[in-house]
Amino acid sequence: LNTIEGMCKMAGGIPPASTFPIAAYTMELVDGATIRIDDPVLVGKAQQYMHDVTPGLGTIGYVPLLAWIKAHVTQQHAPPYEGWECCVCTGNCDGFQKAWEAVLDPGDTMLVDELNF
Repeated sequence: LNTIEGMCKMAGGIPPASTFPIAAYTMELVDGATIRIDDPVLVGKAQQYMHDVTPGLGTIGYVPLLAWIKAHVTQQHAPPYEGWECCVCTGNCDGFQKAWEAVLDPGDTMLVDELNF
């Protein structure tokens, strides 16, 4: 649906930046310096609460944050195997969905002990 011209996708935490009310951010640091961010692309990304879509991978996380996390894990924990990845999610439902997509195939059955949505 994202490829349909004029389609406004609200699901998944990626509403169009044109709907956001903030035009700029101004921050004062503890040393008194001031930072102003008014680039429309950066301001729009700062107001997103979900993910960039990574070609070929889907929505695995906000790409700049994901890159930082992967570098941090590599430096601090040095996973002892190749081909590992990270995933950033917006909350428990999104995280569970990603886990289910990783281990279940379409048509698989999953039994749970409580009502779930």
